[in-house]
Amino acid sequence: MFQKLTHTDDSGKANMVDVSDKSETLRIGRAKGQILLGKHTWDLIKSNQIKKGDVLTVARIAGIQASKQTSLLIPLCHSIALSKADLQIELVENSDAGSDLERFAAEITATVSCIGRTGVEMEAMVAVSVSACTIYDIKAVNREMKVTDIRIVGKSGGRSAAEKAMLEHEIFEGVNKKSSDIRNVLVTGGAGFIASHFIRRIVTLYPDYNIFNFDKLDYCSSLKNLEDISNSPNYYFIKGELTSTDFVNYILTEKRIDTILHFAAQTHVGTNLISSVYV
Repeated sequence: MFQKLTHTDDSGKANMVDVSDKSETLRIGRAKGQILLGKHTWDLIKSNQIKKGDVLTVARIAGIQASKQTSLLIPLCHSIALSKADLQIELVENSDAGSDLERFAAEITATVSCIGRTGVEMEAMVAVSVSACTIYDIKAVNREMKVTDIRIVGKSGGRSAAEKAMLEHEIFEGVNKKSSDIRNVLVTGGAGFIASHFIRRIVTLYPDYNIFNFDKLDYCSSLKNLEDISNSPNYYFIKGELTSTDFVNYILTEKRIDTILHFAAQTHVGTNLISSVYV
């Protein structure tokens, strides 16, 4: 049985998907890609010797800017108010590659999120694509560069009730490490004034701990104090309330939470948190 194309109507004409009946949930899209550089170009970029300036910084900003313009570039894409677009570029050596061009590359990773009714995978793909093209714009140095392997590597949102407000574990590499030395800490009410300062310290002092900050962001909380750790690889923020036993169980079991710190001033967590803790 063949699935129906989502962007066509019953007569086969192009059609924008109606998402008005979908729930607004936290949605995340992640994409990766590479641009093959060759050693000479790779060395010039690494030492920041390109005449046009800091190539990687410009490419990173270009990718972030492009993610916000996706609906203007891709027909029938929804216009989405993004919550965040993050783009990282790493110069890598592909040791098993055959040629000089393939061995020395820049790997681009884009992670885009929003609170909305449709996913942001295309925004992540566009971010990677434009970032790679921006690097290629130094073509006077090497016209043999090749953009390759752009693909979606993860998405979350719009699934079961328990997953709607939770990030799928494959989105974040390293969250489910099996080492007994890793601790997964859930902090509720972590965007409050005191809690946010505490989280900043443990994220910085304990890089081997995975810190999950859960807060509903009401009138007495803010993410301002947490901006400097928002990109830390061991820090994850989840917006919402712990009001469902199923949801709490999902966090505790899927994310292997072994430590819970409750900072919320109110008792909106209720008995769900207590009844879901497994010792």
